[in-house]
Amino acid sequence: MFRRDKLAASDVAKVSSAESVAERACTPARMEQGVDELFIKTGNELHMRGVAKLIKWVQGDIVAEEADTLRENGLTPRDIAKPVSAVVREWFTQRMQEGKR
Repeated sequence: MFRRDKLAASDVAKVSSAESVAERACTPARMEQGVDELFIKTGNELHMRGVAKLIKWVQGDIVAEEADTLRENGLTPRDIAKPVSAVVREWFTQRMQEGKR
């Protein structure tokens, strides 16, 4: 997912940890909750242009609810931003391709 060939060993471990946390924290239920909050409840049209809003919402939710996990892994919100973005973008793209509304 991310280039690791030019990172120091400690950086590689941190990136791995961030990816692992993102994979565990970006549950389908959390992402569906974001879709519900941002689109369904507000009556906004569900479209790919809305993925940035969803990414931001999921990142904020993870930071709020998984603060202990982040701290235990020595991660900051910035550390998980890219991996969370990748997971959410992939999930949302697939969701839109499947035609779920």
